[in-house]
Amino acid sequence: MVGVRFSRIAEAHSGQLADSLVGKLMESPRTAAYREIDGEALRREIQGFFQSLTDWLLYHGQADIEANYVRLGKRRASQGIPLEESVNAMLACRDHLVEYLRREAGRGTNVELFGELEFVVAVNHFFDDAIFFCMKGHRANEGSGKEVRDVA
Repeated sequence: MVGVRFSRIAEAHSGQLADSLVGKLMESPRTAAYREIDGEALRREIQGFFQSLTDWLLYHGQADIEANYVRLGKRRASQGIPLEESVNAMLACRDHLVEYLRREAGRGTNVELFGELEFVVAVNHFFDDAIFFCMKGHRANEGSGKEVRDVA
């Protein structure tokens, strides 16, 4: 994957990416319920995702994505996060990542532009699956009252 350079940039700047994304989630009216959960725990969770981005894009298969994001959906439901806000947060994460990398990575050769396109396609495909499975987990846990403590 030529675009692996972009995921490595995200991994190297995972703390900065997580801090700014958490700020966006806490301020956005579309993710208002996130203000009720522990911001530091959320920041660590998001940073962990960015730190392992290459693994998620290259090495984790559909079963891994399903297991992880069904769990995330269940956890968000148990935290009282509405489904639409969970989905909006994941879309914000995707968009934040892509925009950050467009600013930071710079553009140059045709190979680099191809790498950026390849990366964006891979990220979109990953988030399509992650959102689907998060919704599945959220729906499964709605109204169950069970607290899900497993961290993504």
